[in-house]
Amino acid sequence: MENTEFAVDTDFVTEEVQTQVVTVEAEDKGGKYKKIMMGGLLRENALFRMALALCPIVVVTSTAFGALFMGLATLLVLALATLITNLLIPVIDSRVRIPIYLAIVATLVIVVRMSFAWIEDTTGIPVFTPIAVAINLIVVNCIIFGRIEGFATKRTRDAEGNLIKANNPGHAVVDGIFMGLGLLGALVILGAIREILGLGTIFEIELAPVIEDGGFMAPIGVISTLAGGLLTLGILMAAFNQIYKKATQPKAPFKRPEKVAQEVA
Repeated sequence: MENTEFAVDTDFVTEEVQTQVVTVEAEDKGGKYKKIMMGGLLRENALFRMALALCPIVVVTSTAFGALFMGLATLLVLALATLITNLLIPVIDSRVRIPIYLAIVATLVIVVRMSFAWIEDTTGIPVFTPIAVAINLIVVNCIIFGRIEGFATKRTRDAEGNLIKANNPGHAVVDGIFMGLGLLGALVILGAIREILGLGTIFEIELAPVIEDGGFMAPIGVISTLAGGLLTLGILMAAFNQIYKKATQPKAPFKRPEKVAQEVA
């Protein structure tokens, strides 16, 4: 029997395999970014899901403007802090990392505070006054330090046992942005509801004349207080988690009527 030799184009095979590997890697990266985005917006929402930083949040969300600008300030600090700390991982000694993180966040808060105050003085838009009491508390915000420690500076070991970054700078900044956006959305919802029910306005725009002015709107003053804020937040958290649970609950497989009848029989 004659031996038959088949010529194989190894260059073509190698190129095809490399293309498949690159495609899989691109899909994996895209999948990780999507997971990070959805986590910040819904699955790990800092307010409705994890209930973090409740005290300053309740203070500034009596109006929609306060909620909006507090959310923007936190978003800016969170996005920049996660990016900077991720880039500085190689030069930060793990034994003194917390004071360094604190210094970075405090510096960013000062910059954001001065920027908001300058914008208000220049344009007259009240971006600083509604949050002047609480903006400094961002320095010790557990949301920011949780993302820095739990994601931006997280480390893992490679095949040789060496410590390496678990997430690159792109992952870190996307996580910071979308965690901030998730918090911003939750704050605006809470602030808008409290302002409507407590003051009868939305973004300082009167929705309808109040009873004192001969109208029919009867604001519920207690909603503007800290106790009313916690009550409103609790109701929103319960509703959000119930809706999220139903939306993410796996559906039971569909069974044809005849199969159900056979199982019953």
